[in-house]
Amino acid sequence: MQWTSPSIWAPRISAFAVALAVGAGASYWILHWPAALSAPVASTAQAELPQADSSSVTRLLGAQANTQQETMLPAANRFSLIGVVARSGGTGSALISVDGKPAKSYAVGSTIESGLVLQSVAPRKAVLAANTKDAPLQTLEMPPPTTGK
Repeated sequence: MQWTSPSIWAPRISAFAVALAVGAGASYWILHWPAALSAPVASTAQAELPQADSSSVTRLLGAQANTQQETMLPAANRFSLIGVVARSGGTGSALISVDGKPAKSYAVGSTIESGLVLQSVAPRKAVLAANTKDAPLQTLEMPPPTTGK
């Protein structure tokens, strides 16, 4: 009986073809991946939602709406001194937060709000007045530094 050995080339060629296909597919996706990330995404048109009235939402949730008290904050609570840059000669600027909003930088002589200007600055202190020549209306001081122990 004669034994015929199977061809060893068929499995080798099949393995080479599979490896070639995997390599080609991987190369394609590697080369196109950065372009796919930077491609603009088609956005759908979104309907503009109506703005909710805060007093209506407050009443809906069961709280008493007291808008008059919210708008009439005491002057002492309206302004908060965050930082000061005081230069010689009374010039400089102050970082002031008004009504709890993000702080803004005001130079000496600039208007903070109608009828109120930054009159002068000193280390850790800012003086507010109706104008730069009038008597001070309010003095803002920075809180004392905290020592971390």
